[in-house]
Amino acid sequence: MFSKKELFNLLIYKSYGTKYENFIELLVEKEDINRQKALQIISKKKNIKVEIPKEAMHLLNHAFINALCEIVVHSKSENEVRTNADVVAKFFNEGWRKLRGF
Repeated sequence: MFSKKELFNLLIYKSYGTKYENFIELLVEKEDINRQKALQIISKKKNIKVEIPKEAMHLLNHAFINALCEIVVHSKSENEVRTNADVVAKFFNEGWRKLRGF
């Protein structure tokens, strides 16, 4: 994505009024479905009850996807993209771990 930064920026931030205006929302909806499935598997495997309201999960998934998009837009090099992606991943992974009760 970094090598096509201008196109990425158009798709993510300037697609209002086009057939791509809901691109982020579609990604978030897919993430909602996948994360819900993952939580069900984890709950079953660990024999624990993990309850995260769907609205809260949707909000967190939006924050995650938006953070990933901001990495591409604001990073100055591919190396900076990797570094920033590692930081964001650690941040969100730890948060999800806490919400799962670990």
